[in-house]
Amino acid sequence: MTEEISVVVGNPCDKDHRWMCSKTIADCVEALVGAYYAGGGLPAALQVMRWLGVNIKIDKVLVEEAKMSAFHWYHLSKVSEIEFLESKLNYMFTVKGLLLEAITHPSLQELGLDYCYQRLEFLGDSVWDLLITWHHFLSRKNIDPGVLTDLRSASVNNENFAQVAVRNNFDKYLRHSSGILSAQIKDCY
Repeated sequence: MTEEISVVVGNPCDKDHRWMCSKTIADCVEALVGAYYAGGGLPAALQVMRWLGVNIKIDKVLVEEAKMSAFHWYHLSKVSEIEFLESKLNYMFTVKGLLLEAITHPSLQELGLDYCYQRLEFLGDSVWDLLITWHHFLSRKNIDPGVLTDLRSASVNNENFAQVAVRNNFDKYLRHSSGILSAQIKDCY
């Protein structure tokens, strides 16, 4: 016999419903996705998300198209700076335009550029959050989830990012046309 479970959110009822608030249900779904990710990586997490009705596909063709949409490689007027930055990062970009886009401030759009770092920032923010979360999850097994959340928040602090960037002189490679930004960078020293 299959028991039909109805989840009711709202006022109490005496008809033998199982009560859960929507936050609890959402937390459980997130935990399920996390369990799949921990057990089988990104493919497993994508599989459970499809099962849950969130059909996210990572098509290799779309990935290549996204990489090539950073077509700005032909704008590389300062190739030596890009190469120096790559050596400092210890990573050679296949698509140099991605690095150029990542170091281009939106203020340059006022001068006619049609790209800046904001889309990559959106992606990087999520990737950073995932990697920091994964690190804390694996290295701090006996810590309360609330403390883990606080650790993650402290780890992804914009002030920390800015200080690391300035300490490594990455600010010198930021392409921008903002006097305010120049003053803020100068204040970091």
